[in-house]
Amino acid sequence: MLIEVLNKYQPQDEFEENDKKLMLKAYQLFKEELFYRFPYFHFTVSAVIFNEDFTKVLFMYHKIYQSYAWVGGHMDGSKNLKENLLKEVLEETGLEKVSFVKDEPISIEILPVFLHKKDNKAVSSHEHYNISYALRASEKDKLINNDAESESLKWLPISHLKTFVSEANMLIIYDKIIRRVLK
Repeated sequence: MLIEVLNKYQPQDEFEENDKKLMLKAYQLFKEELFYRFPYFHFTVSAVIFNEDFTKVLFMYHKIYQSYAWVGGHMDGSKNLKENLLKEVLEETGLEKVSFVKDEPISIEILPVFLHKKDNKAVSSHEHYNISYALRASEKDKLINNDAESESLKWLPISHLKTFVSEANMLIIYDKIIRRVLK
């Protein structure tokens, strides 16, 4: 299912055109390995979660990146993007009721992941071949923070996102997705 979604995705800029070509070429060469944590690059799925009136986004304070960030994660063998994303959203936020703003992805991007430690184990630098969605949830719903990955969850005003996100390269991605959703 993931490859079918990626094949149908219509890139909206030259970066996405390049990334789509690279993702499909990597899949052609490495196939199923990319649905797992292949050490050089692998597929991931992420989402920007909007509130009801599209004025805020729900971000987690990511322990590894020391910044507020979207939710999502590795495919870990799954080929169903939406199903995997909903699992990640539940694990990272506790939200059970979310809806997709659009059925298809809102963005694709190849993201660098720099060396770090996770669970006291070294993780070498690699790339995430990421498929992004936009979701919607109620600010009134109870949030449950996943202490293993995040220090906190917060509904952030879109107008002040720059004050909460310390990763400049990710702010570009978040801004792109927010612009696409709000237009």
